[in-house]
Amino acid sequence: MQDEFRAVASLRHPRLARAYDFGYTEGGLPYYTREYVPGVPIPGGPPRTETPAELLLPFLHLLEALEYVHSQGVLHLDIHAGNVILSSGSARGAVLIDFGFRSARGPLSTGGTPWHSLPPEMIERSKPTHRTDLFQVGRLLEYRLMGRTGGRPKLPPEPCGP
Repeated sequence: MQDEFRAVASLRHPRLARAYDFGYTEGGLPYYTREYVPGVPIPGGPPRTETPAELLLPFLHLLEALEYVHSQGVLHLDIHAGNVILSSGSARGAVLIDFGFRSARGPLSTGGTPWHSLPPEMIERSKPTHRTDLFQVGRLLEYRLMGRTGGRPKLPPEPCGP
């Protein structure tokens, strides 16, 4: 667990909250402290007034952060709306926070996530990869566009006749 924290603490990128300290509670549960990022989590959809560019910009920031994280051999493993902060009062944009530590959760942790929203690696009990994070980004985009994740979207009926 401490090795995972050290890897996260070594990361320096404007789209990542800095990790500061690692420890254990009196009950033996691991925790770490990180930089506070003022702002709000990515909201659920459907979008109301945003242009397509405004809606997608936080996702481009998120992918920029993940490109860096993955280039350093680190996985996030906990991408959801609450862990992507739309920072306020700065040009920082969207900031990724709160990494998931695999060893803290064991080989398979669904955190209550419905099975149809899980990355395939988790369903198959395989080792997570960068694709695990990218799958979660896709689910987050679905949440942003539709206000929910999982299952198939209901498509409008096709017109009948010629």
